[in-house]
Amino acid sequence: MRHKVLFLLQIVLRLMQKQQLPENYSQSKVDFLMFGPAKTEASPCDWLPDNYWGSVVALMEINDFSALGDAISKEATVRFKEWFNEIDPEMRRVPGDYKHIEGKFEKLMVLRAMRPDRLTTAIPNWINGILPYGTEYTDCDGKLSPLEVCTDC
Repeated sequence: MRHKVLFLLQIVLRLMQKQQLPENYSQSKVDFLMFGPAKTEASPCDWLPDNYWGSVVALMEINDFSALGDAISKEATVRFKEWFNEIDPEMRRVPGDYKHIEGKFEKLMVLRAMRPDRLTTAIPNWINGILPYGTEYTDCDGKLSPLEVCTDC
């Protein structure tokens, strides 16, 4: 399953790069998702571990996320803490001014920074939404349907 998701992610990213899907491709965003660069900084929030805060600081270097640190530590800290503590944050809206990223690649980046443990669920969900008939690719198990089996061969 893990390799199938990585393979599908590669295909989807390539389709984005070729402008065949509605998401805009950005190499810096893809690099962040794949490599998860992090800074070494102490978290200003008692609920967010330092290593996750370092990832948030690295994410803030990407244009669309320059205000994320202030949103987490000052403006919407209670809502971000609730979101962070959710069992399934990938299914919830990102708080603050980031509600517009629902169902988009950018939400994967926020999850990569703050809840990397949820990427194994979030990536297939995102692929389901971005690819036409996405569930046909993510939910298949490799078995042949009864119509595809030839008994006379």
